[in-house]
Amino acid sequence: MLLVDGDGRIVRRAAGVPDRADLLAALAPLAAGARA
Repeated sequence: MLLVDGDGRIVRRAAGVPDRADLLAALAPLAAGARA
């Protein structure tokens, strides 16, 4: 799981989880909201 800190930096919170998969999972709803 990835979290974003107060400065907008991505903070790694769970070891052994693919960064790319977490990043896509986190950005997908944001991207969908931006397009709406």
